[in-house]
Amino acid sequence: MTATLVEQACHRAAALVRQDCQRGQAILATITATAPLLGFLLASRQIAAIFSRGVSGDKASLLFYLAAPVAEAWIPAAFGLALGIAAHAQYRARQTRLEATEIEMRAATQILVAWTAHDARR
Repeated sequence: MTATLVEQACHRAAALVRQDCQRGQAILATITATAPLLGFLLASRQIAAIFSRGVSGDKASLLFYLAAPVAEAWIPAAFGLALGIAAHAQYRARQTRLEATEIEMRAATQILVAWTAHDARR
């Protein structure tokens, strides 16, 4: 009876720890998914705006005229991709830490239940 109560208390405590550790994970997953998409959306919008302007001239002057704005248009895409990679790395690190904590909590629960059952037999 005592071992069952101890096991239930351990499971409740583990659920609280799990809930606390998972706080913010949904936000990181959302940032991981949306930051690169928004970056590329902004880049494509800027590139479309650059090419929608009417330009004329020979190839060398057009290349000179368009090279810098097109290169600058890729900055939001690079920033969004870097932000998405950083958020994903943080998400994976937190998931790995949560999995390790859950393994430790299960082991501690088993040890505590066994110890309680052993003490109850005395």
